Amino acid sequence: MRPFFEELKRRNVWRAGIAYLAGACFLIEVSDTILPRFGFSDAAITNVIVLLAIGFVPALVIAWYFELTPDGFRRDTDAAPEASTTPSTSKHFDRLIAVLLTLAIAFFAVDKFVFEPTRDATNIEAAAAKARADALVGSYGDKSIAVLAFSDMSPEGDQEYFSDGIAEELLNGLTSIRELRVISRSTAFSFKDSKATLQEIGEKLNVSYILEGSVRKSGDKLRVTAQLIDARTDTHVWSDTYDRTLDDVFAIQDEISASIVEQLKITLLDGAKIATKIDPKAYDWYLKAQFIVNTNNIGRIREAQALLDKVLEVEPDYIPALTTLARLYYRAPKTEGLSQEQNEREIRLLADRIVAIDPNSVEAFGWQGWFAYVEGKWQEAAHFYEKALRVDSSNFALLRVVVVLLTEVGKLEDAIKIGEHLQLRDPNCGTCASNLAFAYISAGRFREAALAMEEMSHWQATIPGYYWKVGRGWLLAGEAEKALAAFDKELLEGNRELGQVMALHDLGRIDEFESRFSAMQDSAASKEAIARIYAWVGDSDKAFEWLDKAIETDGPGFLGSINTSLYEKIKSDPRWRELRDRHGYIDVPVESIEFDYSLSPGLSSD
Repeated sequence: MRPFFEELKRRNVWRAGIAYLAGACFLIEVSDTILPRFGFSDAAITNVIVLLAIGFVPALVIAWYFELTPDGFRRDTDAAPEASTTPSTSKHFDRLIAVLLTLAIAFFAVDKFVFEPTRDATNIEAAAAKARADALVGSYGDKSIAVLAFSDMSPEGDQEYFSDGIAEELLNGLTSIRELRVISRSTAFSFKDSKATLQEIGEKLNVSYILEGSVRKSGDKLRVTAQLIDARTDTHVWSDTYDRTLDDVFAIQDEISASIVEQLKITLLDGAKIATKIDPKAYDWYLKAQFIVNTNNIGRIREAQALLDKVLEVEPDYIPALTTLARLYYRAPKTEGLSQEQNEREIRLLADRIVAIDPNSVEAFGWQGWFAYVEGKWQEAAHFYEKALRVDSSNFALLRVVVVLLTEVGKLEDAIKIGEHLQLRDPNCGTCASNLAFAYISAGRFREAALAMEEMSHWQATIPGYYWKVGRGWLLAGEAEKALAAFDKELLEGNRELGQVMALHDLGRIDEFESRFSAMQDSAASKEAIARIYAWVGDSDKAFEWLDKAIETDGPGFLGSINTSLYEKIKSDPRWRELRDRHGYIDVPVESIEFDYSLSPGLSSD
């Protein structure tokens, strides 16, 4: 046996094995650190380990049978004694082992003390966000539902607007039930024409129940079929078919809502919302207009406007039509050539009609709060939103604005809590993600702001401005490499250039930064963007110089909308307050704003 071990030593098999293991450890350490950054899963790292393990025995066999000679690799038995390089090969192996072990230890140290703290912080924040989401979902128990778009079963297949409208009206009615967590329209309807099973949809939305159905409409004849499914087991809970005339469409909605409440064994603290009954023809026009608005079909905006005008001719007090029309005017002025100021007056006239019709409605309080907010009257806005929340604390459109107002007045914990609730309820909502990111940034939780925006990519194609918000979060978090990667994908050229220049500075790529920044100043780039870069790098004098230039060119309006987080380094300079005060942007002490409100279960501050 001893000659065998001596032969292993002579042929450098021991050294080859140790060198192989040292090299394998180094490759595994590198793979574990690098591959996830390029989007590879744990399976890729496992494959690397398996391949290296498989290669170990062949490496030993090669070391046994072959020897490195001046003429290349030769079988050990064929190598002449004078050509043998075993002694020098042994020294080479010793050096190789030392180098590989040094590299492995060095890389391990860098990974442990440089990369791992960042990974741990991100993982902890992601785990904390998941825990908060799980707690919020748990607060509702199994009382959660998604209402999917109903299928159009009409003979001509031309009633999609009506089937969508019926499903949306049912969803809106269920949303008013405080004890029930309802997934919003934009997310629930994103599964239209999806091949996913109901169980898969329920799992992705984290809901217990799914309501699906179909609508068949022919003339004034109407058949609505609805069925409630337990998404956890994909089992049928309840179903019914309603054969009625168009006049009974509102009664059908009420009956379906009542059946769901009964099946889910919900004890209502408040009465369920009853469908508002209007002329059936006007209701049909309203659903058609709402369908156009929801599909963001800009080419049909005027058609939607004409339909809403027809609704209001027949039903002048129908608040949903007045609200939809007012919001439509924000997308396109009432008439071509109307100035912004004139269009604003038209919107206010519609809002005034809503207040006159039902001064205690959530819509009336919401519009009054909105106008106070845009005028910077935060205390007045808070007053109206308090009243709106007392009427309907689950109203999705209302809560989106409340998140921003709470952030502005410094009530960040509740702003984040509501924002996380809205993102859970409507992960397909870009505005919700942006508002939540705004709250996170205001609270100094920059990584979570970036992660909240990144979550959107799982639900919809990215839009202009999306990667700017992702990159901004990473930039503020001090992760310039991730910020640059996001900015590189931004679709808006101005945002992309601005973000890239700031990230290059933070990465220490100063030559590139100075070259790109100089080119920006020589081009027609936004003067405010140049001021922002100077503020970001801490050059106060230049920042204020370019802010003055921006005001001369574009007016001071941007001072009310710029993201001040990127100006943080110059905000302590007295010139910052003087500049804002001089142009009427007086910062109100947020501590003085009183905002007394109550929230739905799972959102209360208690």
